[in-house]
Amino acid sequence: MIQKFRQLKQRLSKMNKSLLAFLIASSLLYLIATVVARSSGIKERIHSLSNDQTKDVKLVVVVTRHGDRTPIFNFKPENLESDTWGCDLPATIEAVPFQIFDEKATQPRLYRKIYKKDIESFKGNCASGQLTIQGMRQHFALGEKLRNKYKSLLEQVELKYGSKQVYVESSDIPRTFLSAQSQLLSLFPPKPSTSLLTDEIIPILTTELTVTDFFPNRNKCPKVGLIETEVQKSKPYQDFEKSVSAFKSDLSRRLKYTNATISSFPKWSQIYDNFYCRRAHKYPLPEGFSEEYVDQIIQVAEKEYTFVLQDREYVELGMGPLFTRIKTLLTNRVTEVDLDLKYALFSGHDTTIAPLLALFGLYDGHWPPYASNLVFELSQSYETLEYSLKLIYNDKELTIPGCSQDNRCPWKIFDQITKRFEIKDQDELVKRCKL
Repeated sequence: MIQKFRQLKQRLSKMNKSLLAFLIASSLLYLIATVVARSSGIKERIHSLSNDQTKDVKLVVVVTRHGDRTPIFNFKPENLESDTWGCDLPATIEAVPFQIFDEKATQPRLYRKIYKKDIESFKGNCASGQLTIQGMRQHFALGEKLRNKYKSLLEQVELKYGSKQVYVESSDIPRTFLSAQSQLLSLFPPKPSTSLLTDEIIPILTTELTVTDFFPNRNKCPKVGLIETEVQKSKPYQDFEKSVSAFKSDLSRRLKYTNATISSFPKWSQIYDNFYCRRAHKYPLPEGFSEEYVDQIIQVAEKEYTFVLQDREYVELGMGPLFTRIKTLLTNRVTEVDLDLKYALFSGHDTTIAPLLALFGLYDGHWPPYASNLVFELSQSYETLEYSLKLIYNDKELTIPGCSQDNRCPWKIFDQITKRFEIKDQDELVKRCKL
């Protein structure tokens, strides 16, 4: 009996040693595997729990052009304007906070601004430059796309009054306000239990058009106006004017401008605008115009606009203040001054997008379409903790001059190469804008 007990003890001792050896070997294997995985720079592990390829994104700043709208310039009614523009739904809607007077009130009263039919510049009930239903849908769709792309980031946002997670600016024009609202509606869908007075109120900041920096503003910076005049007097521009003079004469005839009215011939951009709006709504062209002829108008208008955008001082003075504000938001995240902000929106115009692209030397010579968007995507590496920035225009990643070719610009390099774009304060702007 004693002999059997001794044999059993020896067996258990061997088993314990084997078990201990197994545990030690397993631990070593785990440790080695972990070290190898880290040293080899395997990044897939951080993304293994999600298909979201933007998980490292910490802040998104989006600059947009408003959606589809009615023309700003109209041909004389007795000449070529015959189309009727309908703006029933996208009329400005205001919610009156009745709860201020009655805390028990749950349903706000809505007011709708509607233009009288056939009294405005255009036939129908639209004002010039008014956002259409199609324009609202374009920005709603853009909001959905951005929400799906930056799902991990935007799901962190809690919309409460006074929240610092979302920042919105708009030029002081109804079509940009409504475009921003349409986009925000799909970006952050309202909750059924939302209280109008206290919850999910998103402030939209703006300034008067006389002092706005959403586009090169000659009222804010007189030198911008001087540069525009000098560009038009320059030899390259005068050569351009000569090259299109025959086309301009033919267009004047088709637009039925007489010798008495030829001096008030509209800008190429104004003519382009009218035809662009017609195309967007699939309206028939006026008599005497073909699609090929309209293509020529667009080419001339785009070339004319490119002249002023090639002037470095023009784009730096014109867009420097806006870019500086955008960069400040990005810098505050990098330096951890502001860790709350997740999404910023600047709702502007084609004359916001194009000069910003030109500021980076990335304007391609083509007019930004409706609902165009320029995205500043700020990411932080999980492994190195370093920040980098992507510039994305209408879903296309751009290579910023001076940065790496993979379209991701290290923050330190981006910060350095864009310092010359910055206009730090009003005093500097006044000094540089003096005539």
